[in-house]
Amino acid sequence: MRLFSGLLLLFLASCGIPYDGETIINIEGRVVDAYNQPLPNQRAYLGASYGDDGYDTATYRTVTDGQGAFRLTLFRPNEGADLIFEENSTYLPLICTGLHKSNFSGLQWNLGTLVRYKASDLVSLTIVVNTVNPNSILEQLNLTGMIYTPNYDFHTLTSGDPITLDYQVRKNQTCTLQYKVKNGLTQQVSELAIPLVIAETNVTFTLNL
Repeated sequence: MRLFSGLLLLFLASCGIPYDGETIINIEGRVVDAYNQPLPNQRAYLGASYGDDGYDTATYRTVTDGQGAFRLTLFRPNEGADLIFEENSTYLPLICTGLHKSNFSGLQWNLGTLVRYKASDLVSLTIVVNTVNPNSILEQLNLTGMIYTPNYDFHTLTSGDPITLDYQVRKNQTCTLQYKVKNGLTQQVSELAIPLVIAETNVTFTLNL
């Protein structure tokens, strides 16, 4: 193990890759399709940020196995990293950002289950906010379900989502719209949830406050 670490350290130094030189981490996860079937042979590479605005994409590469699993072992990059899945004619782009020590604990960085969608899997969902009561203030809104985003940001997952009103969602499912509304006069906050049935056509939903 010491010989491996020494050789890897020497190699990274020669490439100018921004690592801390001491901490070895394991990044792992699993890739499935929109219907939870494992996706083998999905190629991805790690993009590591330099302190001088450089960006390395050549050193760490991986490919999913027959169960859709992948694993990378590397020195922890100082500036964080992105995991970028190669684009192909079948699946939409997928980039995992926020791979930084501030968003993970320990040496095992498990990214969980990542979903790759086809364009044909998706319809659009638009939320229209209709403020009926002028004292109602929408403070938080979150949609849960099978939702496509090209950028899966682990920093956003740990810091909270901004309010988003436009989504690309998988067909034939029931999503849940969770939201918080504050009364501007009483300062009382109500937490509410609404199921949204998604069929095979685009959906526009009006949220009355």
